[in-house]
Amino acid sequence: MRGRVLAACLVTASGCGLEPVSPSPVGEWVEVAVGAAHICAVLEGGTTRCWGSNDRGQTGSGDGLWIPEPTDVAVPFGLRGLTAGGRHSCGLDSTGNAWCWGANDLGQLGDGSTQDRSRPVRVATGGQFSEIVAGWEHTCAVRLDGRALCWGANAQGQSGIGLASSEGVPPTPVDSKGGLGTVAAGRAHGCAITTGGVAVCWGRGSTGALGSGTLVDSPRPTRVSLPTTLHGISAGAEHTCAVDRDGLGWCWGDNTFGQVGRDEKKLHGTPVLRDGGSLVSIGVGEGWTCALQNVGTVRCWGLRWDDRTAGSPGFDSRGWLPVAPNGRFVRLAVGARQACAIDDSNGMRCWGRGTF
Repeated sequence: MRGRVLAACLVTASGCGLEPVSPSPVGEWVEVAVGAAHICAVLEGGTTRCWGSNDRGQTGSGDGLWIPEPTDVAVPFGLRGLTAGGRHSCGLDSTGNAWCWGANDLGQLGDGSTQDRSRPVRVATGGQFSEIVAGWEHTCAVRLDGRALCWGANAQGQSGIGLASSEGVPPTPVDSKGGLGTVAAGRAHGCAITTGGVAVCWGRGSTGALGSGTLVDSPRPTRVSLPTTLHGISAGAEHTCAVDRDGLGWCWGDNTFGQVGRDEKKLHGTPVLRDGGSLVSIGVGEGWTCALQNVGTVRCWGLRWDDRTAGSPGFDSRGWLPVAPNGRFVRLAVGARQACAIDDSNGMRCWGRGTF
């Protein structure tokens, strides 16, 4: 499929045009998640809508290859904690039950089958969840008691269950010695922050994305070499970034495009301090990183997927401001080649390049 460039735009309830449009009404978007080539978001009233690529049912709106504008997900109740992966999506209902839809060839929906679902299905495991994250072909979630489970692809140990498997795995506890407070899922690796603020990662380590100082895969969580405690973490295609409790950003892994550090080193097996501080959150995708600063601006570095030039995108290790909202950004979601941010008036702007 050929690439399609999305200009920075403000998303209304009816869609995201190729050119900037007037601000959306106050009281619209409150949550957003961005996958490989689709986006899901929640309106203030609780309605969940998705749009973009739908070749595997990842928009949850039924069959169709392309959903051009935000369309209701076929679920009779509201969802929260939305997450979008390679070609699947998930969310939590008000009681903490997990629901997923889209691609399921490796069991990434966790419903006990390997059949794609164009409508949300409940993850077949007991317990209430506080968080759920979708990776490229696997999914992880954290129960209220701090126990994490992963399911789906595990060829390189990305489900963190203690062993690798060429076949998909059902919901299985992560092989962690302690409780986990939050998790992140990338293309072939996963990470988490323990309840004590320590970062651990597992899965493919050949690009340094595990942050352990080695370049080997690990099917179980290994401690990231960090001198500080964390409150947020994000796993991408080949690198990982986190925000510590002082608002500083740390990144590790593939640095081909300057998505990790400003130097010319192509790979960082251990975390490096990213220039700039006062960060609220950080998100990573395919060769790029974006961070939400406490002043309400978003700064990105690495591949410039918002470039409209033909061919390969440019890149910038120094960073750039992708959009200029009318107010302050309060939420950020970064996907493979697209990102969206919600401002303090509940308007949403998205930028980047899709693969649809």
